Amino acid sequence: MKQIRPIYSLFFLLSLFGLFGVMDVVLAKKQFVLWSGVTVKIPSLQSVFEEQQKADISSILAMQDSLEETSLAGIDSTIHVILGDTTDLLRHRAVLDSSINVRQPIEYPGNNPDAMCHFFHALANEIHKSRTLRILHYGDSQIEGDRITGYLRKRLQANFGGSGPGFLPISPVAPSSDIEQSWSSNWKRYTCFTNIDKRVPHNQYGAGAGFCRFLPYPAPGDTAVFAEAWSRVKYRHKGKRQKQKIKLFYGNASTKTFVSLNSGGQLIVSDSLLRGGNFHISQFELPEGVSDLTMHFQGQDSPDIYGMSLEGQGGILVDNFGLRGSSGTFFNRMDRQQLQAFYDHFHVRLIILQFGGNTLPYTKSKEQAVQYGKYLKAQINTLKKLVPSASILVLGPADMSVKEGTVYVTHPQLEALRDAIRDAAFKTNCAFFDVYEGMGGKNSMVSWVDAGIASKDYIHFMPNGARKIATMLYAAMLQDYNHYIRKQVPCRE
Repeated sequence: MKQIRPIYSLFFLLSLFGLFGVMDVVLAKKQFVLWSGVTVKIPSLQSVFEEQQKADISSILAMQDSLEETSLAGIDSTIHVILGDTTDLLRHRAVLDSSINVRQPIEYPGNNPDAMCHFFHALANEIHKSRTLRILHYGDSQIEGDRITGYLRKRLQANFGGSGPGFLPISPVAPSSDIEQSWSSNWKRYTCFTNIDKRVPHNQYGAGAGFCRFLPYPAPGDTAVFAEAWSRVKYRHKGKRQKQKIKLFYGNASTKTFVSLNSGGQLIVSDSLLRGGNFHISQFELPEGVSDLTMHFQGQDSPDIYGMSLEGQGGILVDNFGLRGSSGTFFNRMDRQQLQAFYDHFHVRLIILQFGGNTLPYTKSKEQAVQYGKYLKAQINTLKKLVPSASILVLGPADMSVKEGTVYVTHPQLEALRDAIRDAAFKTNCAFFDVYEGMGGKNSMVSWVDAGIASKDYIHFMPNGARKIATMLYAAMLQDYNHYIRKQVPCRE
């Protein structure tokens, strides 16, 4: 057999590399549409050998996030608080928590912490009263299923009192780690934070930007037949609980609706709901120890059921409004009078806004990022008018990776969007918490995925990762609260 001379092999290899080099210059990073929308992107030769860049998150992985009961200690000295022309002697308590280790601080416009003053003042003063103090956590799918929110709730209720998960929809999109919910199949869900259903004849969607009905819009023509529906709430974890109550929020009932509460097959209470009006509350006291509750409905037409609230007799409540697909620009779409009624009843002292993740994939330039910031600013201004006595804390987006060649990198417009969101917060005198930097900054999501604390879509946190973010936020909030009560001054409007 005739042998191939080495020079020919060398020539073949050089020709092959030369062909790859030409293809790299001509075709690299170009996209080709083949068929049925299938797109092929040619990676560059350099990217094939490019090493995946990752942020160092070793300190985050080592961060303590225990849910052990925290210790409380009052400040030894009496604090003098100046209120107008009078001086009151008040004793406030600081919170000593061994797990507090601030990795990412809360940022303030002009480094002036007044932006959280209303909330901190309420924690130091109003929390001792029997009335519930409420925190509303609005966000996209990053917080649904009570992720992040649930941890904040546990820590704040451990330190300041309170019990219960707070506001719950009739039919949630994602399950919670603490509450198991089930419901009859005839519930229909209507929202205003993505596409508005044109069959809904109003813009009264409640504090959760959505409601459920057991008979759909438009109302059925035949009102002679009664429809029935049910919704069940069950605590996943056993344990002794404070005496609780459940509130049902509803409106726009055209006919009489009957409701009954049952636990363990035993009737607790039955009642009828009010007709007309867009904001009603029915409150039912629950026997001590109830952990499994079913609410039955019956009527010829369905009210708009905005949700229910399972809560104790006072202290802190932290409501989770995880709105999948939302960009956070829906508040101006809703009936402001009704929203005002909700917020007044809730006694809101802090609103947390965590959006941006659904905007980023469509953000192609810095100009588009800046425009989103302006939209968000308009929403914040609306909230400040509705709840002037509440602080607003804006959270920036988490790191989000896109694939370039064979590696994952931070979305090219993420930092521009983060800056636009921070700018919207500062221009409306709101506090800002940088989730992106808290994660480790550029290319941190890759490290979170590799560590098993973020999902392989390179967008969302796993439950243990969500706890890491919540731990950072809780630590920053508590540090600034302790600082506030030591140097407290009256809140400025």
